Amino acid sequence: MSIPSREARPPGDGALVDRFMRAGNRYELAAVLESAEQDLVGPLHQFLETAADAFRRRGDARLGSSFTELAEKVAGVGNELAWCGEDLAAPRSRTAAARSSLTRAGAALGASSAAAASAAGRPAAEAPRPGPVPGLAEGRGRR
Repeated sequence: MSIPSREARPPGDGALVDRFMRAGNRYELAAVLESAEQDLVGPLHQFLETAADAFRRRGDARLGSSFTELAEKVAGVGNELAWCGEDLAAPRSRTAAARSSLTRAGAALGASSAAAASAAGRPAAEAPRPGPVPGLAEGRGRR
Protein backbone atom coordinates (compact mmCIF):
# COMPACT_ATOMS: atom_id res chain seq x y z
CA MET A 1 0.00 0.00 0.00
CA SER A 2 1.42 3.37 -0.98
CA ILE A 3 1.21 6.53 1.09
CA PRO A 4 -0.63 9.35 -0.69
CA SER A 5 1.22 12.57 -1.39
CA ARG A 6 0.60 15.53 0.94
CA GLU A 7 -1.62 17.23 -1.68
CA ALA A 8 -3.78 14.10 -2.09
CA ARG A 9 -4.42 13.69 1.64
CA PRO A 10 -7.56 15.02 3.32
CA PRO A 11 -7.19 18.33 5.18
CA GLY A 12 -7.24 16.71 8.62
CA ASP A 13 -3.94 14.91 8.32
CA GLY A 14 -1.46 17.71 7.85
CA ALA A 15 -2.26 19.14 4.43
CA LEU A 16 -3.63 22.35 5.98
CA VAL A 17 -0.55 22.73 8.14
CA ASP A 18 1.62 22.32 5.05
CA ARG A 19 -0.47 24.91 3.16
CA PHE A 20 -0.22 27.28 6.11
CA MET A 21 3.56 26.91 6.27
CA ARG A 22 3.88 27.48 2.50
CA ALA A 23 1.56 30.51 2.41
CA GLY A 24 3.45 33.43 0.99
CA ASN A 25 1.22 36.32 2.02
CA ARG A 26 -1.66 37.29 4.28
CA TYR A 27 -4.27 36.49 1.63
CA GLU A 28 -2.99 32.93 1.24
CA LEU A 29 -2.99 32.59 5.04
CA ALA A 30 -6.58 33.84 5.12
CA ALA A 31 -7.55 31.21 2.54
CA VAL A 32 -5.97 28.46 4.64
CA LEU A 33 -7.89 29.63 7.72
CA GLU A 34 -11.12 29.62 5.72
CA SER A 35 -10.37 26.07 4.56
CA ALA A 36 -9.73 24.98 8.14
CA GLU A 37 -13.01 26.52 9.26
CA GLN A 38 -14.97 24.87 6.45
CA ASP A 39 -13.17 21.53 6.08
CA LEU A 40 -12.35 20.71 9.71
CA VAL A 41 -14.43 22.74 12.11
CA GLY A 42 -17.68 22.66 10.12
CA PRO A 43 -17.87 18.86 9.84
CA LEU A 44 -16.87 18.42 13.50
CA HIS A 45 -19.59 20.88 14.54
CA GLN A 46 -22.15 19.02 12.43
CA PHE A 47 -21.06 15.66 13.91
CA LEU A 48 -21.44 16.97 17.47
CA GLU A 49 -24.90 18.41 16.77
CA THR A 50 -25.99 15.15 15.15
CA ALA A 51 -24.68 13.17 18.13
CA ALA A 52 -26.53 15.50 20.53
CA ASP A 53 -29.78 14.92 18.64
CA ALA A 54 -29.20 11.16 18.60
CA PHE A 55 -28.63 11.02 22.36
CA ARG A 56 -31.76 13.07 22.99
CA ARG A 57 -33.84 10.78 20.73
CA ARG A 58 -32.51 7.81 22.72
CA GLY A 59 -33.63 9.44 25.95
CA ASP A 60 -30.24 10.58 27.25
CA ALA A 61 -30.77 14.31 27.75
CA ARG A 62 -27.56 14.68 29.81
CA LEU A 63 -25.31 13.43 27.02
CA GLY A 64 -27.37 15.35 24.47
CA SER A 65 -26.71 18.56 26.42
CA SER A 66 -23.01 17.73 26.75
CA PHE A 67 -22.66 17.26 23.01
CA THR A 68 -24.60 20.47 22.36
CA GLU A 69 -22.16 22.34 24.61
CA LEU A 70 -19.24 20.82 22.71
CA ALA A 71 -20.84 21.82 19.40
CA GLU A 72 -21.19 25.39 20.66
CA LYS A 73 -17.52 25.50 21.67
CA VAL A 74 -16.49 24.18 18.26
CA ALA A 75 -18.73 26.79 16.59
CA GLY A 76 -16.88 29.43 18.63
CA VAL A 77 -13.56 28.11 17.33
CA GLY A 78 -14.95 28.28 13.79
CA ASN A 79 -15.99 31.88 14.33
CA GLU A 80 -12.55 32.76 15.67
CA LEU A 81 -10.91 31.20 12.59
CA ALA A 82 -13.28 33.12 10.31
CA TRP A 83 -12.57 36.39 12.14
CA CYS A 84 -8.82 35.81 11.96
CA GLY A 85 -9.10 35.09 8.23
CA GLU A 86 -11.19 38.21 7.68
CA ASP A 87 -8.66 40.21 9.70
CA LEU A 88 -5.79 38.90 7.55
CA ALA A 89 -7.63 39.60 4.30
CA ALA A 90 -8.67 43.11 5.37
CA PRO A 91 -6.68 46.13 4.24
CA ARG A 92 -4.23 47.23 6.93
CA SER A 93 -6.25 50.30 7.94
CA ARG A 94 -9.37 48.16 8.48
CA THR A 95 -7.46 45.55 10.46
CA ALA A 96 -6.94 47.70 13.56
CA ALA A 97 -10.59 48.78 13.57
CA ALA A 98 -11.76 45.18 13.18
CA ARG A 99 -9.54 43.99 16.02
CA SER A 100 -10.82 46.78 18.23
CA SER A 101 -14.48 46.04 17.49
CA LEU A 102 -13.99 42.29 18.00
CA THR A 103 -12.28 42.95 21.33
CA ARG A 104 -15.21 45.10 22.46
CA ALA A 105 -17.75 42.55 21.23
CA GLY A 106 -15.91 39.71 22.98
CA ALA A 107 -15.76 41.67 26.24
CA ALA A 108 -19.49 42.39 26.04
CA LEU A 109 -20.33 38.75 25.34
CA GLY A 110 -18.06 37.59 28.17
CA ALA A 111 -19.75 39.98 30.59
CA SER A 112 -23.20 38.78 29.56
CA SER A 113 -22.10 35.14 30.03
CA ALA A 114 -20.78 35.92 33.50
CA ALA A 115 -24.06 37.66 34.39
CA ALA A 116 -26.06 34.69 33.11
CA ALA A 117 -23.92 32.30 35.16
CA SER A 118 -24.39 34.42 38.26
CA ALA A 119 -28.15 34.49 37.73
CA ALA A 120 -28.14 30.70 37.33
CA GLY A 121 -26.22 30.31 40.59
CA ARG A 122 -22.99 28.99 39.14
CA PRO A 123 -19.53 30.54 38.97
CA ALA A 124 -18.64 32.48 35.83
CA ALA A 125 -15.92 29.93 35.00
CA GLU A 126 -18.67 27.40 34.32
CA ALA A 127 -20.69 29.76 32.15
CA PRO A 128 -21.31 28.59 28.60
CA ARG A 129 -19.21 30.34 25.99
CA PRO A 130 -21.07 32.81 23.82
CA GLY A 131 -22.45 31.43 20.58
CA PRO A 132 -21.70 32.66 17.08
CA VAL A 133 -22.16 36.32 16.35
CA PRO A 134 -25.00 36.63 13.82
CA GLY A 135 -23.88 37.71 10.37
CA LEU A 136 -20.14 37.10 10.81
CA ALA A 137 -19.85 33.45 9.89
CA GLU A 138 -23.18 32.84 8.19
CA GLY A 139 -23.25 30.89 4.99
CA ARG A 140 -20.08 28.96 5.76
CA GLY A 141 -21.72 25.52 5.66
CA ARG A 142 -22.20 24.81 9.35
CA ARG A 143 -25.60 23.84 10.74
